[in-house]
Amino acid sequence: MNKLKNSPKPHVVTQMRKTALQDMVVAVLVVTALTFGTLIFEIELVEYFYNFTRAHENWDLDEALLFCFWLGLAAIIYSFRRVKDIKKLNSEIIFNAYFDSLTNLPNRSLGLDRLEELIHGAKRNNQRVLVAFLDFDKFKYINDAHGHKAGDQLLVEISERIFKTVRQGETLARLGGDEFLIIAKFDQESDNYHQLIHRIQSTQTEPFKINNQEIKISYSIGVALYPDDADNAENLIQAADRAMYMAKQQGPGHYQLYSEQFNHGYSERYFLFQHLEKAIYQSDLYLDYQAVKTMPQLRVTGYEAFVRWDKTGNQVDPVTLISVAEEYGIISQLTEWIFKTALLEMKDTLEGNQTLSINISEQQFYKTDLPIVIQTVIADTHFKPELLEIEIPEDALSNQPEKSAHQIRQLKRLGVRIVIDDLEFNSTALLQIKNLSIDKVKISKSLIHKITTSKSEFASIQSLFSWAKDQKITIVAKGIEKDIQVRLLEREDCKLMQGYLISKPVPISYLKSYR
Repeated sequence: MNKLKNSPKPHVVTQMRKTALQDMVVAVLVVTALTFGTLIFEIELVEYFYNFTRAHENWDLDEALLFCFWLGLAAIIYSFRRVKDIKKLNSEIIFNAYFDSLTNLPNRSLGLDRLEELIHGAKRNNQRVLVAFLDFDKFKYINDAHGHKAGDQLLVEISERIFKTVRQGETLARLGGDEFLIIAKFDQESDNYHQLIHRIQSTQTEPFKINNQEIKISYSIGVALYPDDADNAENLIQAADRAMYMAKQQGPGHYQLYSEQFNHGYSERYFLFQHLEKAIYQSDLYLDYQAVKTMPQLRVTGYEAFVRWDKTGNQVDPVTLISVAEEYGIISQLTEWIFKTALLEMKDTLEGNQTLSINISEQQFYKTDLPIVIQTVIADTHFKPELLEIEIPEDALSNQPEKSAHQIRQLKRLGVRIVIDDLEFNSTALLQIKNLSIDKVKISKSLIHKITTSKSEFASIQSLFSWAKDQKITIVAKGIEKDIQVRLLEREDCKLMQGYLISKPVPISYLKSYR
């Protein structure tokens, strides 16, 4: 890491130094004026002081002079102490202004300043500057599961591990939260930045130990280069940020070089976010409902709600809609809107013991206030909780088992049913399900699609049905689109199915018209 003395000085430090210099100049001028005044006007101050003390027998000149000496010595000591304190204060001000208090790394301001210096140097020497924007994958879940203190400890350990890979001339800075910046300079024709990225990625291999638990962390890294991708520091960081977002789309632990085509996708998603936030507030979204039926009787046992959004006549893909809501932090508002709307629309539409299923995204599932939100919506809509099914993604059970178990117990206390969605033959998830009060599991659409072409996948389906029978858990096969899928599943005594072959998603008006 670069030395503190090379750091730029904040305005307050410059002002304090200027004030101290002014004070010194004033003091020198006063002393000089007094000295010259006594010479010009021939004032004998010492003789005057001596005669004055002689006129007062109770005064002693040597004691008075000694008093002045001790007073001057005390003033000198105080002055030195004050100067030392000011220097220490200046150092603290510089550190707090330009360094991160948790990791002791350069912060955003100093990182940006160092980047601007590198760019200026690169312009003169015909070099390239790299910016790697690093963001941890699903770090928020670690904070939720282990607490913010453990999260801070993990950030410190991660920053130390990454810092060990940083070489002379390279800078590692913390932008805030779980975002870091690595900047470096290379020759125009050099591609050594691949080695830098490899060094950073290599720090993901070994797990970290927090609260006696091993935690594996991965990073998504976006890379931008000067002058290829931007011509100034701010734009270069933005380009790296956009590349990082595209890296996240590939899955945890990936890196992505910036491309001009990212601009369109990034702007489009932000545009969607702005309009989605408004759509939630104005209730411009709507829900479709897909039936789950028994086979072969085709009797409806329940419905699953799907959020829809027609933006200016174009249907927005539901997966994109949810991911944008998660990315820009409005997933809680969207989830609450879905629950309120679905429960109000379906409370008088369901017949008998028919159920209503609503999906919860993994990000939303981990939120501690989720049970309270659902409980409030149930009370406000007067919906029967035993008819409500909460669908939880299988990944949640595997990624954070303890947190998931606690959250499921909290939801079960509300009287609702718990369904595990998109189940694959995952031993970790199956073990979790075995130890929890799960009411149903839904086999993933991808697994269903493979059973007609792969004997191994069909064997997995058979194993799942055997396991569910032992655990007395109901199975729903979703994504049914072909007759052969129905026939194969019926051989395994699968009673409940869902998919376009069984029933397409329809709006509430369609369901009410056929009551």
